[in-house]
Amino acid sequence: MAISEFPNAIENSLSSHSGLALNNRSPVKLRGSNFKNTTYIYSNSTTDKKWLWKSVNTTSMIKEFLASYLASKLGVNVPRSILAQKGTQIGLLCEWLDESVELKDTTSSVLRKFPPKDVINLLLLEAWIGGSDRHSGNYLCVNDNLWAIDFERSFNTEPLDSELLLHFEWMQESKNQIKEELDLFKKLIMQKNVLQDESKVLNLIDNLPIDSRAKEALKIQVSIIFTSLHTNFEDLGTRIEKYFQGPVVSPLF
Repeated sequence: MAISEFPNAIENSLSSHSGLALNNRSPVKLRGSNFKNTTYIYSNSTTDKKWLWKSVNTTSMIKEFLASYLASKLGVNVPRSILAQKGTQIGLLCEWLDESVELKDTTSSVLRKFPPKDVINLLLLEAWIGGSDRHSGNYLCVNDNLWAIDFERSFNTEPLDSELLLHFEWMQESKNQIKEELDLFKKLIMQKNVLQDESKVLNLIDNLPIDSRAKEALKIQVSIIFTSLHTNFEDLGTRIEKYFQGPVVSPLF
């Protein structure tokens, strides 16, 4: 069986049409609504990379894809997600992280090895894209690095809902570093021009092998997503401040 990757590289203005031949597959049992039945990890004989196939609705698909794309532009640890066609299905190939451990099952000695900058930037990304349902199972620890997965409930203007602070309490005492990283994060967003990528995403949708009504609905969703990105960007400092305001933490700013 082969999975053909259709144009996904926004950075290349959709110029990539190369196929991704994945001939080996292994069954894997996963939790979550998208994995009620056995799903598969795909690979080929010429690369060490493995990919998880996710068959999801178009709204979840575009959110997962955009979270991966934005994170890659900003250097934040989120596995790559590729829009792909498998037979008549449109879905996602998600980069598979071998030997990963969920954050909730990670020992405190391992947590202390994670670079603070990486943890803070994950939090900043989630605050920007509107992270909801960011529970401990949505973070994976791999080789002393922390990765974030599952962004189907992101891209809104609701308050940040993340359990990162429960595991990295040192952030409460790192106000100056968080301020510095916040300024750098916003500057990088502007330098990479990612807030201007809406038209590229809309062009990507035009190339998807789905019917016209689905395309129009998806385009409306993309417009909503980018509106939330602009809003959250302007309010990013306030969003982070409110995240740190609670019964057990002091205000950040």
